[in-house]
This record gives sequence, structure tokens and C-alpha cells, in this order.
Amino acid sequence: MAPRRIDFLAWRDASNASARCRGEAYRVPLAALGWQLRFRPPASPALARRLNPRRGPLRVPAKLLYLLLVATRRLAQIAGSRRADAVVVQRELLSLGPPCLERLLARVHPCVIYDVDDALDLTPPHLRPLAGGLRDAGKLQRIAAMSRGVVASTEILAARLGDLPVPVRVIPTPVDLARFPAPTPEPAGPLRLGWFGTGGNLSHLAAITPALRRVQAQTGCELLVVSEWEFASPGLRVLNRRWSLAEEVPLLLSCHIGLMPLADNPYTQAKAGFKILQHWAAARPVVASPVGINARLVSEGENGCLAAGEEDWVRALLRLAGDAPLRTRMGLAGRAAIERDFSLAVCARRWADLLDELASGGASPPRI
Repeated sequence: MAPRRIDFLAWRDASNASARCRGEAYRVPLAALGWQLRFRPPASPALARRLNPRRGPLRVPAKLLYLLLVATRRLAQIAGSRRADAVVVQRELLSLGPPCLERLLARVHPCVIYDVDDALDLTPPHLRPLAGGLRDAGKLQRIAAMSRGVVASTEILAARLGDLPVPVRVIPTPVDLARFPAPTPEPAGPLRLGWFGTGGNLSHLAAITPALRRVQAQTGCELLVVSEWEFASPGLRVLNRRWSLAEEVPLLLSCHIGLMPLADNPYTQAKAGFKILQHWAAARPVVASPVGINARLVSEGENGCLAAGEEDWVRALLRLAGDAPLRTRMGLAGRAAIERDFSLAVCARRWADLLDELASGGASPPRI
């Protein structure tokens, strides 16, 4: 029997963690389960970088040109999706305006699945107030309602969607354990704390710098920051490394403790906790803010520590800094959780089951 085809209309190109891990990474495991995945980003990485400058007088015109080119490409992808057995929309097809493209796709294709791992109806706190005025507050719910099925990264995010007339499944953002060696002992050398993430989230790391300065003064630890932007804070020694897919796993393995601080607000409460999962895949313990899914993932004293304020962060980091056997025990517990619930193989099986159900007409048609 020939494999069935799924077109994954990704939110970004594969350099984006969400698009890569929730889309492109499934290509091989889904093929083994009878589904051929075609990964369809909105633009090439080079074009996205060129037309999305962070600053400068051409920033707005370049962004508008980018949106025009993306809209044109999306129309071609929608036309080409007719021969697919299922189509996945990740987050949104165009970042501004109402879901017109999604509505068109739902009219063209009978099996559209909506995949969401962020609170798109809310404005990220690090963006300027102007961005909030451009947000379509009900877009997330409207795209979900016109789909045949919905996949959310967490129960918290699924609850934000409200009551829907279609199936809703929770499938976390998976970790590809094939990229990680079997649990590797922590490295020799100075204690290293690691933070991995996009530049827009560095504000969360900045919020805990008072605690990090105190811990660094007492332990001499290193702070590794892996991002596309550099991070600096007065009185804090930082080792900045630019993120790349090739270096991601070696850098994760070079750490002793992972960090996932978060401000507590509705936007962050819907996050998927992927930083925690990455450090667990490397068999490293984490210290995280008890916000959203973090509080459900981390079992205090078993696979990491939860820290709400400065004193909590200092206490947790000093505890782990002074107890290597505890770090090892927590890291292995985290790795076991990945193997059980968050691996690419486990999540691919869940996706295949949903695709088999929906593509065979097992759900009611969407309302358009």
C-alpha cells in the first residue's frame, strides 16, 4: 500500500525549534507508520532573515514585502495540497490579519488539522504595545473551529481553545532521542548552568540575574547562553554561543544544570516547557519557574527544582551545585520521562493514530 501524504504548513522554516520539532522531525518516524510528510515553510531561511531585520529604516517595508511574498507562497501551497490526504496548519498561515487563508484551505481540503503550541491570541510581553493592536484576539479559536481536528502541545493550551466541535488531542513537542547519546555523565570542569532559547525570551533570563550573580559568586560557575542574540548583565560572567543545530546537543551535554525561568502571565502559562525536555534528554536536572506546564513537568527533588523568587533560585542552584550524585539522579529521572512520554517515537505514534482517524472521515466536517 502506498504511503498517504500529509502536507505540514509550518509556521517558520526548520531553523525554528517549533517548526522543526513539531513538523520536519516527524518525516522519518511517520514514514515508517505509513505517512509521507511534506514540510512546507512560509519562506526560505535566507529570505526570512533578509526581510525580517531587527532594526533600521527599512524594517517595516521589508516586513510588509515579506508578508506579501509569504501570502503568495501560501496560496500556491493551498492549491498544491489538494492531492494530500491531510494538511496540518501550524499556528497560523499568515502572522497578521484574520484567518482568511485558513478559511480558504478548509474549503479546498476536507481534512485540515490545526497544530498549536503557543497562545497566539495573546501578545508576547517582550513585544512593543503596537504589536498588541495588530493581534486578532479570536484567531486561534476560529482556526481551530474550522479544522477537522486540533493538536495542542499542552493541556493548558488545549483548555484555552474552549469547547470545540472537533477532536482535540494533546501531543507535546517531542525530543528526538536519536540525536542524544545514551545518558552521558556530566562533564568535568567548572559547574555550568545552561539557558537555551530565542532572543525574544532572554527577558526571562534577565529577571533571575540577581540570583545568578549570587550563585556565581559562591560557586564560580559558568553561565552558558545559547541563542541568536548575545546576553549580558553587569556583574555576571556569561559565555555566549550562537545557536546551531549541529552544536545544540554538544552544548546541552556540556551543562550540569538547565535553567527555565519564566515570568508568570497568561502568555507564558501556555508555553510547552521544551527547554526542560531538552535538558532532560541530555540527562541533566533543571531549575524552573513554577509557571504553566513547568509546575506539572517538574517533580520537586525528583527530576529538578522549582523556584519562584530570588531566594528559591539561589537555594535550588546551590543545592544542586554542591551535590553531584543528586544531579545525576535527577537527570536520569528526567531522561526516563522523555523516553516514556516525550520522545519522537512516542509522539509520532500518537500523530499516526490521529491521522488514521481523521483522514478516514472519523470526525465531523469543520464549520466554515
